[in-house]
Amino acid sequence: MREAVTIDENEKIIDAFYKMKENNVKELVVVNKQGEYKGLIRERDIILEKNLNAKVKNIVKIFAKTEKEDISEIAKIMYQNDLYTLPYVKNKEVLGIFYIDEILEYIQKNVDLKNIPAYTIMTKKVIVASPQIKISKVIRIFAENNISHLPLVENSKLVAIISRRDIIEKIFKPKERVTIGELIGEKYSLLENPAISIASKPVITFYKKEKIGTLIERMKENNISCLVEKNLEGIITKKDFLKVLIEERLEGIKINVSGLAFLDSLEKNLLNKYAKSFCNEIKKIGGKELEINVKKLSEKRNYFVIRATCLIKDSYIHAFAEGFNFIDVLQTLFDKLKRLAIEEKGYEEEKNLREIRKSLLIEYLKNF
Repeated sequence: MREAVTIDENEKIIDAFYKMKENNVKELVVVNKQGEYKGLIRERDIILEKNLNAKVKNIVKIFAKTEKEDISEIAKIMYQNDLYTLPYVKNKEVLGIFYIDEILEYIQKNVDLKNIPAYTIMTKKVIVASPQIKISKVIRIFAENNISHLPLVENSKLVAIISRRDIIEKIFKPKERVTIGELIGEKYSLLENPAISIASKPVITFYKKEKIGTLIERMKENNISCLVEKNLEGIITKKDFLKVLIEERLEGIKINVSGLAFLDSLEKNLLNKYAKSFCNEIKKIGGKELEINVKKLSEKRNYFVIRATCLIKDSYIHAFAEGFNFIDVLQTLFDKLKRLAIEEKGYEEEKNLREIRKSLLIEYLKNF
């Protein structure tokens, strides 16, 4: 745990912007005049904000914290709220802050990583784009899909990767303080440039059967926070390593949910109800894992975007749903998952029948 970098809730967003730069952090702890904890402000919130002269408290969206020094609980809160830091708060006073790198060090020292392959924690559905996509479009993709890295692919070949950090460093962080008008003017002209102009290359990759201990070391050696699977079958960020500490199960199915910070208690209960019902059904056909990512786009008046990936036997199915009504979005998402699961079951049954026919044919031919 380290000392927290704080900012008063009534300071301007532009001041938070420079404070992040000066302290080389992605998130700031927001406090009031009495020093009481009021939430977190993140780099991604600033990227999406047009009025940098507004007060910090206007864009505080995350209120996650921990009141105990339990590593598994800290990892769980970080993962579910999509955070890289987590304030340690008691009686509204911020006593310090936990960083994700500290959690990764704990995992390396206390978890046996020798037998955990990368494919068990990687995000399987990889969103990619053309190297010529505009940076402004990349920012929208980040926001709409709740991601921070976008591989750039040309002729089916991975050529580079652009991250939220690339945009912050090369678009949003001038060398010296400038006026808000100058910053915004320069920012919006640069956002029309192609992503490849600021993307990182070469891309550091991994194979899905590699053990995750070597991947943590690879990130450290290259000072990066993301790895891409060699054949674009998955992607791993620092947040994915937290899964080894926070495994939860519903009806015997391993489940991970991120983005819960966007939901109220009623919405969380509804999500749990739908997920539990679905897990109860897929366990009958070999369901093993369910991963759900939730995003609420406040700039679109609470527009929900939910993605899910499910492992059934050895195959992955993916579903996506969006809309303004949370119940309708959940219904659509799980209807899609159920339909895909049924199709997968039918495919497996047909595959098994083909194997049986093949075996019978071989036995028959042996008699001649």
